[in-house]
Amino acid sequence: DQFVMNGGKLLCFIDNLYAEMDSFAYKPEIIAYDRNLNLTDLFFKYGLRINTDLVMDLRCDLNYIQVGGTAAQPQNEFLPWNYFPLVASPEKASKLLTPGYIGLKFANSIDTINVENVTKTPLLVTSPNSRTIGTPALISLNENKTVPEDSKFKKDAIPVAMLLEGRFSSLYRNRVSQSQLRSFDSIGISFKKESSDNKIIVVADGDMVLNDFIPQFDSSGAVNPNLPPRPLEMGYNKNTFYEYLFQGELSKYFKAVANRDFYLNCIEYLVSNPDINQARNKDIVLRLLDGPKVRQQKTTWQFINIALPVLLVLLFGWVYQQVRKRKYAA
Repeated sequence: DQFVMNGGKLLCFIDNLYAEMDSFAYKPEIIAYDRNLNLTDLFFKYGLRINTDLVMDLRCDLNYIQVGGTAAQPQNEFLPWNYFPLVASPEKASKLLTPGYIGLKFANSIDTINVENVTKTPLLVTSPNSRTIGTPALISLNENKTVPEDSKFKKDAIPVAMLLEGRFSSLYRNRVSQSQLRSFDSIGISFKKESSDNKIIVVADGDMVLNDFIPQFDSSGAVNPNLPPRPLEMGYNKNTFYEYLFQGELSKYFKAVANRDFYLNCIEYLVSNPDINQARNKDIVLRLLDGPKVRQQKTTWQFINIALPVLLVLLFGWVYQQVRKRKYAA
């Protein structure tokens, strides 16, 4: 709190729930529940609240899940995992716009609080096909064996990262005793009740800045136990990266994410000239299609892209023949 009051820039990646993929190694179901980090009052004073819910999105990363077979010979497939949303920067985040999608894992939604002298800007939001579920929540790998009901995914632009700017009031304002104030004075520090103009960025997912690891392999494709695991770039999915590395259809599974770019942009914005970000991020690159819309309009676009060109060629050929017949008729 006093770090912020004295001008320190705060960049937080908060895991508000116990929900980890490692737990699925022991059983096919886990329960996501509150970590009780005791940060609610602090962030509430600054202007936001990280909810103890789970964000689900139809625009999401893939997970490698057993869909059949036996324990000895499992049948695994890559399936969309709605708890791994791929979020993006909204247009209103012009100060800190990051092209591409940012991969999250078990993220929470963020609400803003009306605090005087503090402005709030959403930096990352979900797609128009998203939802939240309350916790404690049962998460099962069996969920992915059935197609999710699109009717439940109707929320749009759920914020999962927020920029706070302005003058922040201390959580401990009017709560510090005289003896504590004297202790501050004895070490040459003065307690500050309010900051000057400052910035705070809060992301409701701690996994966003973690690196997955994959084993290193020899030329035959076998794991080499003598080499240390290889760290992947921030946000890359180790399962899909392995498929990208060793299988034939590289682009079918692999998705590059912009976690690292977003992280660097946040640091640049907090400690450097904000105009640098706007110069770096001129274009927004969209890599994914709207899943529900693709399913609804699949036949139409197949006709436009496959059948229509053939029909146009045949029509042109028929018209050309008719013109030739009339022109060269005896």
